[in-house]
Amino acid sequence: MSAYLSQYSDASQYQATCLGTGGCTGAQIQQLSTSQTTGSDSQKTANDNMLLNINAQQQQLQNDASNLQTLQQNAQGSTGQMEALQAANQLASNQAVQLMQIRSLMVAQQTAEATRAETIVDREAQEQAAQLAFIGNPPATSTPYNILSYAGGAQ
Repeated sequence: MSAYLSQYSDASQYQATCLGTGGCTGAQIQQLSTSQTTGSDSQKTANDNMLLNINAQQQQLQNDASNLQTLQQNAQGSTGQMEALQAANQLASNQAVQLMQIRSLMVAQQTAEATRAETIVDREAQEQAAQLAFIGNPPATSTPYNILSYAGGAQ
């Protein structure tokens, strides 16, 4: 995880690189390009994994519905206390499996969102460092000029 996270920087880190000084070598440009490609590839992989997980869950829904119906019939048809406890345990186990499936979907979604956010923040940091190198720091705030106080304008 640390190796993955180290591929991304913030604006102050980029300002210390060639982006902040306004002069990148070919190798540095290639490194920046590789960073952007890695971010794009990571986003694609995370999105693919999320969609594959969703597809698997959609295919599993029919089996889960059938299994749940069978469990409910077993619970309703139980005659003794032991059968009723076994049916209740099976229903609880089924619920635990479904909660794990929901958790799996949430993790896939969070991974995709975090990957996208990390890539966007890195790109914005590069842009900010390049902008500061190009135009410099923003000018200090100046006092507004009132045209009416101009010596030749008021009578």
